[in-house]
Amino acid sequence: MRQHGLISMDAVRSHCGILLVENEKSLSYALHANEQARENQKQSKDIRSFGEGLDHLWVAPITYEGNLEVRDLMVTDFTQENQNFVDFTTHQLGLDPNDEDDADVFPVFDIMDEIKYAIGIHIDINQIRTINQVIQRYDRVPSKGLGESNYSYALFCREWQMPYYQAILDPRVKLISIDNLC
Repeated sequence: MRQHGLISMDAVRSHCGILLVENEKSLSYALHANEQARENQKQSKDIRSFGEGLDHLWVAPITYEGNLEVRDLMVTDFTQENQNFVDFTTHQLGLDPNDEDDADVFPVFDIMDEIKYAIGIHIDINQIRTINQVIQRYDRVPSKGLGESNYSYALFCREWQMPYYQAILDPRVKLISIDNLC
């Protein structure tokens, strides 16, 4: 845990942070320890979830790829980057834009195979938490009419990010490398 850190970013854009991690195991451990502490202190508001109060909490490993990621995070227009990727997937891969209520989490949809796609070009703890919650809501509330989802889920990411996503993302989400797509 000694090599983790939070770096504040441009407050004009949004409230963001970067969690620096040694590897995927340290990320998984940090998130699990945080959730355990929150469970043990339910009445106390002293312990917050990682990313709570931030628009984004990105993860960057302490590696060469992580250094490049931090640089990209400081200069990227994320709204435009995501829109460009949605345009690419719809025009080049034949996917459809998702117009359902979860389009902010899964902006691309394969109607024929019933697969909803998230875009994970940058590892964002808050996005991962939301993806996991959307998928798990079908498991927890069958009596409310949600039942089991007919959809499968996938996430576009970079090859080097896959171990990190595998450590913290619901295992039902298929990871698809964008390294050979673009």
